[in-house]
Amino acid sequence: MAATKKRTTKKRKTRKKKTRSLGRKLFLFLLTLAILAAAGVAIYKYKNLLLTPHKKESPNQLVAIESILLAADVQLGSDLETFSLKNETEHWKAHVTRKQKKCIIKALKHLAESQNVEVNIGKEKIVKSQLMQLITLSQNEQPYMKLILSLKKQKKAKKPKVIRKPKPAKAQSPDPVEEPPASTYWESYDGPRVAIIIDDVGMKPYNALSDLTGIHIPITFAILPFQRYTKTCANELHKNHYEVMLHMPMEPTNFPVANPGAGAIFSSFTPLKAQETLSEAIRQVPHVTGVNNHMGSRITASKKLMPSLVQTIKEKNLFFIDSRTHASTIAYQTAKAQGIRCAERDVFLDAIMSYDFTVKQIAKTVSTAKKQGFAVAIGHPYPSTMAAIKDKLPALKAQGISFVFASDIVK
Repeated sequence: MAATKKRTTKKRKTRKKKTRSLGRKLFLFLLTLAILAAAGVAIYKYKNLLLTPHKKESPNQLVAIESILLAADVQLGSDLETFSLKNETEHWKAHVTRKQKKCIIKALKHLAESQNVEVNIGKEKIVKSQLMQLITLSQNEQPYMKLILSLKKQKKAKKPKVIRKPKPAKAQSPDPVEEPPASTYWESYDGPRVAIIIDDVGMKPYNALSDLTGIHIPITFAILPFQRYTKTCANELHKNHYEVMLHMPMEPTNFPVANPGAGAIFSSFTPLKAQETLSEAIRQVPHVTGVNNHMGSRITASKKLMPSLVQTIKEKNLFFIDSRTHASTIAYQTAKAQGIRCAERDVFLDAIMSYDFTVKQIAKTVSTAKKQGFAVAIGHPYPSTMAAIKDKLPALKAQGISFVFASDIVK
């Protein structure tokens, strides 16, 4: 009995030792797995941090979205709310009409096709009695913006006020010998008037504009100063009876992400320095008849600089077109208050570089002209823009649309 008891006790001790040994091994195994998992997570986060695009790369895309909203006539100052979260995702909320919403969504689809951008359009939802739609924009599978389109009640459009054309101000400084305006060379029409301005001219040779000059329809060309082909383009365009403007570089709100280029006016300038810079740019462009702004969202909103710039334009007996690159602009109102010939942009033709988009914007320009009697559209010498203009303008001219120079629109 005693021997049996000893054997039983020994077996129990052996089992306990084995159990403890297995427990230790299991504990060590689980601990090893936990350490490996933690290391894996750390490595993944480190790699993800390296591979994830920084917010510094997204401003160009944000500018594209801002251009789309501007093209849809969204007032960026009053109808747009913006904020950023800690994860660097931009959140924008735009209060739009149903027509604006349709235009924005179509433009975003074009953006997705033409650039490496993923656009996820959510379903319409009612939130606090307000119809909303969420659109998520991503690049390389990384969301960089959530755009909420909030539908607002559309107000009835007011009839445009009829403003009498003031007499041109007399030049207070010596100017070149006056020549007959370019418009005297072209046929005149009584239909709705459309002025098309092509910006950013002067960076390429004159023959790069052949698609536009070949249709023999009045088009105004806004030329950048201090470029390789500034003077050549100005002289050739004037020789062929086209109207020439100065496309004046000015500081934008997103500088230095967007650079206005050589000879620009900056918000740090004194009014006198801004005037001198503008005068030098005017001297760079032969046969100049008017001025519009290249970028310039910070300058055209400046109460410090705009009055002085308008004064210089008035002294040179030039007209001014406000390109309306931002809703906060006071440029047109300032020019109007000083009594110079001026107008403002109604339509952007190519906020998206797409033939189909530009065709739709040309139709929008014509529709605007039919409603208010005239319209100013601004585009660029992109291949898609020039092709759309070349294809559509001759037919519209035959239908009675009167294409004129910018100087024929200003009041």
